[in-house]
Amino acid sequence: MGGDRPDHAPDGPWVEPERFHRPGSGGKSRVDGVDEVPPRNRSGYHLFFDLPPTSVTVRVDGGAYYRDASRTVDVDPSNPTYDPGTAEEFVLEPTPAYSFPSGLTRVRGQVRQSGQPVSDAEVSVQGLPGTVRTTDTGEFVYVFADIDHTDVDRDPNTGVRYVMPGNAHPVFAVTWPNGGFTQSVTVRPGRLTSANLTN
Repeated sequence: MGGDRPDHAPDGPWVEPERFHRPGSGGKSRVDGVDEVPPRNRSGYHLFFDLPPTSVTVRVDGGAYYRDASRTVDVDPSNPTYDPGTAEEFVLEPTPAYSFPSGLTRVRGQVRQSGQPVSDAEVSVQGLPGTVRTTDTGEFVYVFADIDHTDVDRDPNTGVRYVMPGNAHPVFAVTWPNGGFTQSVTVRPGRLTSANLTN
């Protein structure tokens, strides 16, 4: 969450709103109860000035390409843990609308339960890091960011390569407050795989 102090740092939080830097794709930030539109410096940080000395809720609008995010931030100078020189970093999760670079291994699809889309469900792959959430229409995109050659096997009969962490096809785990299920998906490395997760 920390970082180097940006140019012209304010007394309140300063926010780096995007993980995959894409200027103009969203990343508008605001503080609840404050009408100020924060300026954005050359480094991409949104700067907040003259905030009340208390805990505030910072919200980042991810636009079409990123999910929104929010966090409570302590800006009370009397709190010994408060440091005005530390940035609050918001790592925004790309939505299915994001245009990922080619060659990236990813699965895009929709989660459905009894034929209906499931919104705000957590989607992960067993044994691998990372969790994403579905959109209001149940859509998701999961990026295999931490796989290497040991997670890829070649079919001896066809020569086709597959992502096989633990020598098996990836098992997607889907959870939400009232349910969940798992589903195995065949994934080719370095490509987009379309797969709906249904129960």
